[in-house]
Amino acid sequence: MAKDTANASGYTPNALSKRKQNSTGVLSMPSAGSVLITSVSCLMVLSLIMVASASIPFANMHDIKQLYFFEHQLMYMGLGLIAGFMAYKVRLLWLYDMFTLVSALLIVIALLLATLLFGDAINGSKRWIEIGPFNFQVAELAKLVMVMFTADFVVRRGTEVRHGYGGIFRMGALVTVLVGLFLSQPDFGSLVIIIGVILAIFLWPARLGVSLGSYYCSA
Repeated sequence: MAKDTANASGYTPNALSKRKQNSTGVLSMPSAGSVLITSVSCLMVLSLIMVASASIPFANMHDIKQLYFFEHQLMYMGLGLIAGFMAYKVRLLWLYDMFTLVSALLIVIALLLATLLFGDAINGSKRWIEIGPFNFQVAELAKLVMVMFTADFVVRRGTEVRHGYGGIFRMGALVTVLVGLFLSQPDFGSLVIIIGVILAIFLWPARLGVSLGSYYCSA
């Protein structure tokens, strides 16, 4: 009877011994999710410490509440976590739809043009645009959209990218438009990051890149 109960519950002697071996593995590799969550959490804590240490003297000099910038940074982090959770619930099949990606790309280009026309110049650069009570840097959205668009482009045009120059010329035309918009701000840092990411995706092993993209698109 005891033996049947143990087998039914899954706690057999062999299973228990395997679990003990796995739980005592000191050098076991952490999962990708745990590494990502730990890295993001460390960056969030570090950013809060940096904002607090740098803004308190400034707030004292201008008769502002000491934790004014710290509280706003914490509020923006909360909004970012909510937006990230909502994005996590969206299916990748919908995100990697061509209509969605092209629409997002056109929105980014329109916002970059709006930043040049209506943005406030800070230290000679127009990088921020006011959207209601918030100041928004379009370059951050452009980075995310370009990562998704380039990854989808490499998957859809895998043969063309690997065996010809047509795919490179098409992506080069888009990059030329972005280069002109970012140089007009100017924002060299964001431009270097975007071009570096695009090159990294193009230089990624084609077979692995296509297989991963096909897997994610079918999810």
